Amino acid sequence: MLMVLLLLLMLLDLYLYLEQDMLLLELLVLLDMDN
Repeated sequence: MLMVLLLLLMLLDLYLYLEQDMLLLELLVLLDMDN
């Protein structure tokens, strides 16, 4: 049970990390389009 919870936490962490990356990329693209 504990292992499953840890695994879920890790996945959530990874997802949030990737999501953050995507947001940064989107911001860069938007800034790029402005120029």
